[in-house]
Amino acid sequence: MELIYLWIETYLNIRKCGFKFSNRVQIDETIDEDKRTFTLNIGKNENYIEHFFGTNILNVSGIIGANGVGKSNLLNYVKDFLASHGSYDDKWVAVFYDYKAKHMAITDSLSVPDSKSKRWKIILKNKSDYKHVTQHASLEFNPVSQNDRGLSVPGLNSRVIFYSPLLDLRDYPEFKGFEGLYVDISTNYLLYADSKNMSRDRDILEVYRYKNIERQFLFVQKNQSFLKEIRFPTEIEIMFIKTEKLELSDLGLMTREFYEQFRNRTTELWNIGPNALIREGKEKSSRELIEEGRKWKYKMWFAVNLVGNFLDNLSLFKDLDDKYFKVNNVDQTFDFKKQDAFSLARSFFSIQTFISSDSFDFSAFIELIFRIIDTEANVLGTREENECIFYVSAVNAQLIWQNHTRYLNAFKKESGTKGFLELNWRDISSGEKALIDLFSRIEYGLERLRDKGLKKESLYIILDEGEAGFHPKWQKAYLSLLLQYLQTIKTNPIYIILSTHSPFIVSDIPAENLLLLRKGNDGECVIQKQLTSFSQTFGANIHSLLADSFFLDNGVIGDFAYAKITKLFEYNESDALKNKVEFKKVINMIGEPLLRIKLSEIYAEKLGNEYEKERLEKEIQLMQQQLTKLSTKDNDSNS
Repeated sequence: MELIYLWIETYLNIRKCGFKFSNRVQIDETIDEDKRTFTLNIGKNENYIEHFFGTNILNVSGIIGANGVGKSNLLNYVKDFLASHGSYDDKWVAVFYDYKAKHMAITDSLSVPDSKSKRWKIILKNKSDYKHVTQHASLEFNPVSQNDRGLSVPGLNSRVIFYSPLLDLRDYPEFKGFEGLYVDISTNYLLYADSKNMSRDRDILEVYRYKNIERQFLFVQKNQSFLKEIRFPTEIEIMFIKTEKLELSDLGLMTREFYEQFRNRTTELWNIGPNALIREGKEKSSRELIEEGRKWKYKMWFAVNLVGNFLDNLSLFKDLDDKYFKVNNVDQTFDFKKQDAFSLARSFFSIQTFISSDSFDFSAFIELIFRIIDTEANVLGTREENECIFYVSAVNAQLIWQNHTRYLNAFKKESGTKGFLELNWRDISSGEKALIDLFSRIEYGLERLRDKGLKKESLYIILDEGEAGFHPKWQKAYLSLLLQYLQTIKTNPIYIILSTHSPFIVSDIPAENLLLLRKGNDGECVIQKQLTSFSQTFGANIHSLLADSFFLDNGVIGDFAYAKITKLFEYNESDALKNKVEFKKVINMIGEPLLRIKLSEIYAEKLGNEYEKERLEKEIQLMQQQLTKLSTKDNDSNS
């Protein structure tokens, strides 16, 4: 169902405001506090165009206004309202359009009986072409976890994805009981959510960074043609992170003995093997020896990390007694004096019984990583640390990630399962990352909803300043690229609600699809009917939009330049004479021709005779230069 209109009685700085989220109809409200009547006036919109934004994108609504007017507050209310299917104790009135039945549905919590005061009456005056069904009579109280009781909207079957790139530490909690209906992909939320299934000792910012890069990388592999203007890196950094502080007390006796001896054996082999080879290579300035030593070392680190991560994951949800390993005596099963780290790891995985070879082939995973390190990996460009880090092509990076994912899935998606692979970009700008971040997170959100059974339900994508961090070039392309990408999602009707500060994006949205918010005298949110200077925004010149006082009430030049130029206008004759050198230099800097001419006239007026003297001296100088040129020509011709 399409959200047409939402009236909110009280939420933060929003007080008794009715917000129109669609240009399908004209709609407003009339409220009589004394009679406690709420009248909805719905009229026909002659300019409405069906499927204006695309076949599956039923509507795009934009919210604009200065900082602090309530844009984020409104988006937060709307996402919570839609995600919880109207489970609010607040007072609200909502109008939806059912695109299947082709009628409007009006529902509210305002007219629900209230023991404290007289019941409100909802009155509908419908002059549109759509039929309506009044649903407020069938509202039911349903228990919800965040309140003792709440209201739910009958027939509202929608899913919500919420995106905000801003990090302001705002609290965006998950809805308990509505996890399949709502996915939060905001920076505030993912900063902590990404760390849930990672090592306890990892820095949450570091984990978030790598998880974000992983999302970006996976999106790009499927959508390179869509983002063809971005030059993607040819090498991807692969890092298998080590397990920190594996709790040996969680392991069975034989398993613990194996792990301790396994780590001791690999430490011994590092010193006499790869580390010794690397030292020799540095002494002889041999890249070949250093490369060989690093490859050897990284393969050992991978084997150790895989064993450690496997045991760490198991210890989270299983009592690791020795029944999962065919080991009666560790020293009889493993030869720690003759076997190297590779063969010890292979032997270990061959006898574990928790994950069957049908679910995941550990031997094939190890062989894949070893082959890539030996034949293709760039190990010389990495920092030398006690971790498995190397660079590979994007194709091999995706192959490694797929195998790592299959490994994690072999745990049957047990809660708390932790990966040990991280990806990193090379040679990509922060602006390009910001653009990819938007789309990769939306795709991540869609995958999360599909996991929960997303079928043909309405999908709301709510974007709070999604263009933040974009170069103007990408701001200009923002909505067009977003619509192109969402057209590929064929199964769902999609509604986009976004807030923005960018005039490029405003020029892509018809005025009737925009909510213009400003701050009232008491700081409350106020809705403005249209821009000050003109009524239409679609296809408008961005400079014209910026010149409108709704965007900038003190002109369209920077405040520093404005102050400098204003000071020149305020000069008296004495000031102008005293600062005439600076006066002239500032005039010459000004890029606006009409402003430069006007200031030149003021300069001439303020300086009076002094300016006339300057002008005559300049003319004399030019004449002398011309006379010199003529004399030079005469001398050349005579010679």
